Amino acid sequence: MNVFLGALVVVGLGLELVVIGALLGGLYRRFPVLLLYLLVVFLTGVADAALFLGAAEWTAGQASAYYVTDTVRRVAAFLLVLDLVFRLARGETSLVKFRNRALALTAVGTLLSLALSSGSTLGLYMTELSRNLSFLTTVLVLGLWFALARARSADVGLLLVTAGMGLNMAGEAAAQSMIRLSPRLVQPGGIVAVTAHLVCLLVWWKACRLGRRSA
Repeated sequence: MNVFLGALVVVGLGLELVVIGALLGGLYRRFPVLLLYLLVVFLTGVADAALFLGAAEWTAGQASAYYVTDTVRRVAAFLLVLDLVFRLARGETSLVKFRNRALALTAVGTLLSLALSSGSTLGLYMTELSRNLSFLTTVLVLGLWFALARARSADVGLLLVTAGMGLNMAGEAAAQSMIRLSPRLVQPGGIVAVTAHLVCLLVWWKACRLGRRSA
Protein backbone atom coordinates (compact mmCIF):
# COMPACT_ATOMS: atom_id res chain seq x y z
CA MET A 1 0.00 0.00 0.00
CA ASN A 2 1.53 3.32 -1.05
CA VAL A 3 1.89 6.26 1.34
CA PHE A 4 -0.87 8.38 -0.23
CA LEU A 5 -3.44 5.57 -0.16
CA GLY A 6 -2.40 4.71 3.40
CA ALA A 7 -2.89 8.35 4.44
CA LEU A 8 -6.38 8.37 2.88
CA VAL A 9 -7.28 5.19 4.76
CA VAL A 10 -6.16 6.71 8.07
CA VAL A 11 -8.14 9.91 7.35
CA GLY A 12 -11.15 7.75 6.52
CA LEU A 13 -10.93 5.89 9.82
CA GLY A 14 -10.77 9.19 11.69
CA LEU A 15 -13.72 10.63 9.77
CA GLU A 16 -15.74 7.47 10.47
CA LEU A 17 -15.23 8.09 14.18
CA VAL A 18 -16.36 11.70 13.73
CA VAL A 19 -19.58 10.61 11.99
CA ILE A 20 -20.19 7.88 14.57
CA GLY A 21 -19.86 10.50 17.31
CA ALA A 22 -22.25 12.81 15.44
CA LEU A 23 -24.78 9.99 15.08
CA LEU A 24 -24.58 9.25 18.79
CA GLY A 25 -25.57 12.87 19.32
CA GLY A 26 -29.14 11.89 18.46
CA LEU A 27 -29.57 10.95 14.79
CA TYR A 28 -28.86 7.28 15.53
CA ARG A 29 -32.44 7.00 16.80
CA ARG A 30 -33.65 7.64 13.25
CA PHE A 31 -30.94 5.62 11.52
CA PRO A 32 -29.75 2.86 13.88
CA VAL A 33 -28.68 0.63 10.99
CA LEU A 34 -26.48 3.45 9.66
CA LEU A 35 -24.68 3.50 13.01
CA LEU A 36 -24.29 -0.29 12.88
CA TYR A 37 -22.96 -0.06 9.31
CA LEU A 38 -20.37 2.57 10.27
CA LEU A 39 -19.21 0.47 13.23
CA VAL A 40 -18.77 -2.52 10.91
CA VAL A 41 -16.90 -0.42 8.34
CA PHE A 42 -14.64 1.08 11.01
CA LEU A 43 -13.75 -2.26 12.64
CA THR A 44 -13.14 -4.04 9.33
CA GLY A 45 -11.15 -1.01 8.14
CA VAL A 46 -8.91 -1.22 11.20
CA ALA A 47 -8.41 -4.93 10.51
CA ASP A 48 -7.51 -4.24 6.87
CA ALA A 49 -5.12 -1.44 7.83
CA ALA A 50 -3.36 -3.71 10.33
CA LEU A 51 -2.91 -6.32 7.59
CA PHE A 52 -1.90 -4.17 4.65
CA LEU A 53 -0.21 -0.96 5.83
CA GLY A 54 3.43 -1.38 4.97
CA ALA A 55 2.87 -4.60 3.00
CA ALA A 56 4.46 -4.58 -0.46
CA GLU A 57 2.55 -7.66 -1.68
CA TRP A 58 -0.42 -9.66 -0.46
CA THR A 59 0.09 -13.13 0.94
CA ALA A 60 -2.55 -15.82 0.53
CA GLY A 61 -3.56 -15.35 4.17
CA GLN A 62 -3.94 -11.59 3.76
CA ALA A 63 -6.05 -12.05 0.64
CA SER A 64 -8.35 -14.51 2.45
CA ALA A 65 -8.72 -12.11 5.39
CA TYR A 66 -9.56 -9.25 3.04
CA TYR A 67 -12.25 -11.31 1.29
CA VAL A 68 -13.87 -11.95 4.69
CA THR A 69 -13.86 -8.27 5.75
CA ASP A 70 -15.02 -7.16 2.29
CA THR A 71 -17.92 -9.61 2.38
CA VAL A 72 -18.96 -8.36 5.82
CA ARG A 73 -18.94 -4.74 4.56
CA ARG A 74 -20.98 -5.60 1.47
CA VAL A 75 -23.62 -7.45 3.50
CA ALA A 76 -23.79 -4.54 5.98
CA ALA A 77 -24.25 -2.10 3.07
CA PHE A 78 -27.06 -4.26 1.68
CA LEU A 79 -28.83 -4.27 5.06
CA LEU A 80 -28.43 -0.48 5.37
CA VAL A 81 -30.02 0.20 1.98
CA LEU A 82 -32.81 -2.26 2.78
CA ASP A 83 -33.46 -0.35 6.00
CA LEU A 84 -33.59 2.94 4.07
CA VAL A 85 -36.15 1.43 1.68
CA PHE A 86 -38.32 0.31 4.62
CA ARG A 87 -38.35 3.92 5.86
CA LEU A 88 -40.56 4.88 2.92
CA ALA A 89 -43.53 3.19 4.65
CA ARG A 90 -45.13 6.51 5.59
CA GLY A 91 -44.07 8.52 2.56
CA GLU A 92 -46.27 9.81 -0.24
CA THR A 93 -47.96 7.38 -2.62
CA SER A 94 -45.15 7.37 -5.21
CA LEU A 95 -42.58 6.51 -2.53
CA VAL A 96 -44.72 3.73 -1.11
CA LYS A 97 -45.10 2.26 -4.60
CA PHE A 98 -41.33 2.41 -5.07
CA ARG A 99 -40.83 0.74 -1.69
CA ASN A 100 -43.11 -2.16 -2.61
CA ARG A 101 -41.37 -2.65 -5.96
CA ALA A 102 -37.93 -2.37 -4.37
CA LEU A 103 -38.78 -4.98 -1.76
CA ALA A 104 -40.06 -7.33 -4.48
CA LEU A 105 -36.84 -6.74 -6.46
CA THR A 106 -34.80 -7.40 -3.32
CA ALA A 107 -36.54 -10.72 -2.69
CA VAL A 108 -36.07 -11.88 -6.29
CA GLY A 109 -32.51 -10.57 -6.48
CA THR A 110 -31.48 -12.24 -3.22
CA LEU A 111 -32.89 -15.60 -4.33
CA LEU A 112 -31.14 -15.31 -7.70
CA SER A 113 -27.87 -14.38 -5.97
CA LEU A 114 -28.09 -17.45 -3.76
CA ALA A 115 -28.91 -19.67 -6.74
CA LEU A 116 -26.43 -18.27 -9.29
CA SER A 117 -23.40 -17.78 -7.04
CA SER A 118 -20.83 -20.54 -7.47
CA GLY A 119 -17.43 -21.46 -6.14
CA SER A 120 -15.30 -24.50 -5.43
CA THR A 121 -14.98 -23.47 -1.78
CA LEU A 122 -17.20 -21.71 0.73
CA GLY A 123 -14.91 -18.66 0.60
CA LEU A 124 -15.21 -18.33 -3.18
CA TYR A 125 -18.97 -18.85 -2.99
CA MET A 126 -19.34 -16.14 -0.34
CA THR A 127 -17.15 -13.77 -2.38
CA GLU A 128 -19.31 -14.17 -5.48
CA LEU A 129 -22.49 -13.92 -3.42
CA SER A 130 -21.29 -10.68 -1.81
CA ARG A 131 -20.51 -9.21 -5.25
CA ASN A 132 -23.99 -10.08 -6.48
CA LEU A 133 -25.50 -8.47 -3.38
CA SER A 134 -23.29 -5.42 -3.96
CA PHE A 135 -24.72 -5.03 -7.47
CA LEU A 136 -28.25 -5.34 -6.09
CA THR A 137 -27.40 -2.77 -3.40
CA THR A 138 -26.19 -0.31 -6.06
CA VAL A 139 -29.41 -0.70 -8.07
CA LEU A 140 -31.54 -0.20 -4.95
CA VAL A 141 -29.69 2.88 -3.70
CA LEU A 142 -29.80 4.57 -7.11
CA GLY A 143 -33.52 3.85 -7.44
CA LEU A 144 -34.14 5.11 -3.91
CA TRP A 145 -32.23 8.33 -4.55
CA PHE A 146 -34.14 9.07 -7.76
CA ALA A 147 -37.46 8.31 -6.03
CA LEU A 148 -36.64 10.69 -3.16
CA ALA A 149 -35.33 13.40 -5.51
CA ARG A 150 -38.60 13.34 -7.47
CA ALA A 151 -40.84 13.29 -4.39
CA ARG A 152 -42.65 16.49 -3.45
CA SER A 153 -42.12 16.07 0.30
CA ALA A 154 -38.92 14.07 0.59
CA ASP A 155 -37.16 13.68 3.93
CA VAL A 156 -33.94 15.72 3.62
CA GLY A 157 -32.11 13.53 6.15
CA LEU A 158 -33.07 10.34 4.31
CA LEU A 159 -32.13 11.97 0.99
CA LEU A 160 -28.65 12.90 2.26
CA VAL A 161 -28.00 9.48 3.77
CA THR A 162 -29.10 7.86 0.50
CA ALA A 163 -27.00 10.27 -1.58
CA GLY A 164 -23.92 9.51 0.52
CA MET A 165 -24.44 5.78 0.12
CA GLY A 166 -24.92 6.24 -3.63
CA LEU A 167 -21.60 8.09 -3.92
CA ASN A 168 -19.91 5.35 -1.92
CA MET A 169 -21.31 2.58 -4.10
CA ALA A 170 -20.48 4.46 -7.32
CA GLY A 171 -16.88 4.91 -6.21
CA GLU A 172 -16.59 1.24 -5.30
CA ALA A 173 -18.05 0.19 -8.66
CA ALA A 174 -15.58 2.44 -10.51
CA ALA A 175 -12.70 1.03 -8.48
CA GLN A 176 -13.72 -2.56 -9.20
CA SER A 177 -13.92 -1.76 -12.93
CA MET A 178 -10.41 -0.28 -12.87
CA ILE A 179 -9.01 -3.29 -11.04
CA ARG A 180 -10.55 -5.69 -13.56
CA LEU A 181 -9.01 -3.73 -16.45
CA SER A 182 -5.44 -4.12 -15.24
CA PRO A 183 -3.48 -5.25 -12.16
CA ARG A 184 -1.57 -1.96 -12.45
CA LEU A 185 -4.77 -0.10 -11.57
CA VAL A 186 -5.22 -1.78 -8.18
CA GLN A 187 -3.81 1.13 -6.18
CA PRO A 188 -5.45 3.89 -8.32
CA GLY A 189 -8.71 1.97 -7.95
CA GLY A 190 -8.19 1.87 -4.20
CA ILE A 191 -7.66 5.64 -4.17
CA VAL A 192 -10.92 6.16 -6.10
CA ALA A 193 -12.86 3.92 -3.69
CA VAL A 194 -11.43 5.53 -0.54
CA THR A 195 -11.97 9.06 -1.90
CA ALA A 196 -15.61 8.28 -2.69
CA HIS A 197 -16.00 6.89 0.82
CA LEU A 198 -14.57 10.11 2.29
CA VAL A 199 -17.09 12.18 0.31
CA CYS A 200 -19.86 9.86 1.53
CA LEU A 201 -18.78 10.41 5.14
CA LEU A 202 -18.80 14.18 4.67
CA VAL A 203 -22.35 14.01 3.32
CA TRP A 204 -23.42 11.91 6.31
CA TRP A 205 -21.72 14.34 8.69
CA LYS A 206 -23.75 17.12 7.04
CA ALA A 207 -26.93 15.06 7.53
CA CYS A 208 -26.08 14.68 11.23
CA ARG A 209 -25.60 18.45 11.60
CA LEU A 210 -28.91 19.18 9.90
CA GLY A 211 -30.64 16.58 12.06
CA ARG A 212 -29.21 18.15 15.21
CA ARG A 213 -30.44 21.62 14.17
CA SER A 214 -33.97 20.40 13.45
CA ALA A 215 -34.16 18.39 16.69
